[in-house]
Amino acid sequence: MDGRRVAVVTGASSGLGRAVALRLARDGFRVALLARAAGDLADVQREVARDGGTARSRPVDLADAVAAQAAIDEVVGAWGRVDVLVNAAGTDVPGTVEQTTVADWDRVLAVNLRALFVLSKAVFAHLRDAGGGTIINVSSLAGLRGWAEAAAYCSSKFALTGSTQSLAAEGRPHGIRACVLYPGAMATSWGTWDPAERRTTEPQ
Repeated sequence: MDGRRVAVVTGASSGLGRAVALRLARDGFRVALLARAAGDLADVQREVARDGGTARSRPVDLADAVAAQAAIDEVVGAWGRVDVLVNAAGTDVPGTVEQTTVADWDRVLAVNLRALFVLSKAVFAHLRDAGGGTIINVSSLAGLRGWAEAAAYCSSKFALTGSTQSLAAEGRPHGIRACVLYPGAMATSWGTWDPAERRTTEPQ
């Protein structure tokens, strides 16, 4: 059996998730690419193959907990292990508190927070049985400082800190590391804020 390590990366179709997936592939990981955009995922998979790496892609809406669990089951069924989980997927529905609907709120929390729980729960036993592994959760400076017209997004990102600390505490006896990243504004296709606007609301 191929003994190379396996990484699962969400949000792998673009932006930070794509960059992380490509780097992990270059470092010798077999990479499972998860995101909604099937066409973009296929492009990333082809790029990995061109560089001599191994990847598989699965279009999945991470707001669907059953589909998220099934995606992990598929990876384990194909490759027999998971060593690293990178939760880089994220979404937002900008708007004031009055404009934000309950459906908007639920969608943001489902993708940004609940999916992290579902995926972490799904891989935890595999990491433990392998003697350890790593869970990386991508938050945002919005997880350190709230701002207007982003209540759902900021709430989801603040919550990642507590979730990650809990995972780290539970995983430590089993060699499982969990960490959270707080990236600032990046030149990606996600979102509609340009860097100038981001600098007025988000510390660098």
